[in-house]
Amino acid sequence: MRLPRRAWISWRSTSSTPGRRTRAASRPSVWRTCDGRSRRIPTSCSYGRSSRASATASSTAATSAGLLGLPVFAGGTSGPARLAGPTGGYLAGFVLAAYVVGLLAELGWDRRIWTCVLAMLAGEVVIYAFGLAALSRFPLPNGVLEAGLLPFLIGDAYKVALAAIALPTAWHFVPGPRAPK
Repeated sequence: MRLPRRAWISWRSTSSTPGRRTRAASRPSVWRTCDGRSRRIPTSCSYGRSSRASATASSTAATSAGLLGLPVFAGGTSGPARLAGPTGGYLAGFVLAAYVVGLLAELGWDRRIWTCVLAMLAGEVVIYAFGLAALSRFPLPNGVLEAGLLPFLIGDAYKVALAAIALPTAWHFVPGPRAPK
């Protein structure tokens, strides 16, 4: 399946000498769309935020939005009671897992299928460690593992497998310095 012609964007070096790339010209500062218009993207916008900073900020923002009353948690719920309840550990673990997986992505673990699987499993371990620790404070009819881990393992394995295939594959279509070699 091909994207519409207007969706294609290509990178053009800013070097004035053809075939010669200087250090300043090796950064994609000019993007040219297929209709011929150039768009200058400041370096601070395109490279200013790291993966871990962006991931941590976005997961913190989502958790904060839920704490402030926006219905972003499971089942359309919100409020500080969710953070103090049985799911609070999972929410806190989600923020830290975003940092861990973002850090591993900065190290290049998001470009190959097996390293991507390991990065995502590291994030799952962080989420479950915080979630199960918080869940253990509440009385449960079954054990902690039966209530907070085992029912979710098959779904999580399926999602990790799909994402681990999709993410490294997507890097082949992204121009610029993060594309795999």
